[in-house]
Amino acid sequence: FLAEFTAAGLTETLTLFCTVLAFWALQQWLDAPQWRWVVVLGTALAYAILLRPDQGLLAAAVLPAMLLGHGFGLSKVKETIVPAAVCALLAVLPLAPWTVRNYRVFHVLQPLAPRYANDPGEPNPYGFQRWYRTWAIDYASTEDIYWDYDGDAMDFATLPKRAFDSPEQYRETAAVFALYNETKRNSPEVDARFAAIAQARVQAHPLRYYVLLPVARLGNMLLRPRVDWLPGPLQWWRWSESSPLQFSRALFLGALNLALIVFAVIGAWRLKGRPDLRPILLAMLAYGVLRCALLLTVDNSEPRYTVEFVPFWIVLSAVALTKPRAAESENRAAP
Repeated sequence: FLAEFTAAGLTETLTLFCTVLAFWALQQWLDAPQWRWVVVLGTALAYAILLRPDQGLLAAAVLPAMLLGHGFGLSKVKETIVPAAVCALLAVLPLAPWTVRNYRVFHVLQPLAPRYANDPGEPNPYGFQRWYRTWAIDYASTEDIYWDYDGDAMDFATLPKRAFDSPEQYRETAAVFALYNETKRNSPEVDARFAAIAQARVQAHPLRYYVLLPVARLGNMLLRPRVDWLPGPLQWWRWSESSPLQFSRALFLGALNLALIVFAVIGAWRLKGRPDLRPILLAMLAYGVLRCALLLTVDNSEPRYTVEFVPFWIVLSAVALTKPRAAESENRAAP
């Protein structure tokens, strides 16, 4: 966790902090509804969204828990509905200046950065990106191919065998790579040829494109050992390219990720009988489901996109590994 915390970068680190702060403030408000926790929660949500637009999912998970945590009804307008509405307003209010600026400069209503962070009217290599999604799974492909496109040469030899469905497709892909490497820039011709290859691959194997590969990328982001900033190859599973120490270390870190997830599931199951913790538990689960659903649509598999899950894994794993106190057991057994 500490390695991920320092290696993820300033944006990811601050986003992680805002996520933890939001859930902490939510539980504080559920325990003792006070306006100061509404302000803290709204501020955490607002800053998280400004840092990363996808953190709107955090608000989508936290605000319903805040609204329903003390019961929902017209008789509780002051206790629940008004604080939740104020918190939502605080979360979206900082987006207003950006919305106005984008409308004045680009003449579009765009409160958040678009998916590919391109300006309105700026060309985007959709053909290349769709072709990339027809085979990419691992983070190594992100560094070797995805980040190099439109600026650096791409090494055709780094493509895995699953990037080709036939010898003809192999030759066509090699030809497109050669054409691109002449200028190392995206062009309409290169992008169109990538799009044609992608269309043929999607039509031939729609289940692979729409289901199997997105699930594989998500699994890679969740379980991949965090070896990106450590000595050793990105393709750590290739024994011939790794030393015994590097391979063993990567295997241990991957097993640690899996263990955290397993124990987190056990911890969540143990908490299901705690009515007082049910709102925040449901908010955690909702955030996890929403973020996983979003990651199923991501082109480039990067472990940093799942760093927000790590605090939840640690907390819920601690619940799974901690023996409940007698008083808590009695409370759960009481009618």
